[in-house]
Amino acid sequence: MDLPRKIGSRIGLLGGTFDPVHNGHLAIAARARQSCRLDAVVYIPAANPPHKEPRAISDMRHRRRMLELVCDAGCYVSSLEAERLGPSYSVDTLRTLKDYFPPEAELFFILGTDSFIDLPTWKEPERLLDYANLVVVSRASHDAATIERILALHFPAYRPLDTPNIYRREKGGCAIILLDTEPVPVSATAIRESVRRGKSIRDQVPAAVAAYIEEQGLYRESKK
Repeated sequence: MDLPRKIGSRIGLLGGTFDPVHNGHLAIAARARQSCRLDAVVYIPAANPPHKEPRAISDMRHRRRMLELVCDAGCYVSSLEAERLGPSYSVDTLRTLKDYFPPEAELFFILGTDSFIDLPTWKEPERLLDYANLVVVSRASHDAATIERILALHFPAYRPLDTPNIYRREKGGCAIILLDTEPVPVSATAIRESVRRGKSIRDQVPAAVAAYIEEQGLYRESKK
């Protein structure tokens, strides 16, 4: 494992392809870190996401390095999913990290609304809450009614028992936490296309990431 075992008692986990990491990812992490009082955030780049064609994803070393360039104090990058064979399933990652960190550590799995709505198509989505709280950071593309529908259909045992934005089961355990944030109109797909067309991306990614993409010649040719 490429992480220290003791990085805090409240640990946020943010997965994705991060191809490249952009200002939208950082905004989601910052919102969750502040609202959930997280001691640390771990970025976990997917090695072999089951919903994407592997050939379309940049090499792990580039994606990891770009994440390392944006990490400040309390942020970490883990290549855990690259160490496993087969598809990168979030439930397996959470199970591994729950066993790895000390028993008193509480995990917070951070999701954008798009990912939360796709959750029913994931492997064993109901088991995610066995290992971590789900932190759903809302984006402009989906409204509250859509989130409520997903909760009612797939998480009927979870109710807003404490506050309107925290859903729990009567018997306790992990929670589903809903957070609003100002939308950041940026996507990795659009960034890659901008690079391919020779357009500037400096308003969409941190300067260090833009410089790395330029230095390494990433995204200049579309993948077949």
